[in-house]
Amino acid sequence: ESVRQAVRLVTRSGSKADEAAEKIYYKAISENRLASMVKLLDRCHNVAFLALGMKDEKLQRYVRETEEHFYPLFETTAQRWPEYSQACWQLKYQTASQLQTIKSLT
Repeated sequence: ESVRQAVRLVTRSGSKADEAAEKIYYKAISENRLASMVKLLDRCHNVAFLALGMKDEKLQRYVRETEEHFYPLFETTAQRWPEYSQACWQLKYQTASQLQTIKSLT
């Protein structure tokens, strides 16, 4: 059941353009240990391959989304579940490094 709940939380429904819905979406994820880590691992992995197939405009939106929603999620997850603090630091460092490269190219 815990896996089903995490999958439900990370499965996006609706438009990313609805800012209120986006805040609710990320808040719900931040309150679930498994969903938080899955979402953060997935974003770190996805960032590694961003420049391979996205146009500059989409890359810039992805960077903004990562900075706005994922950087706080790294912090919240590390604080809420201290056993994940080292993993969150490493994932955030890797993600931020990759985003800096992408930002310099766009």
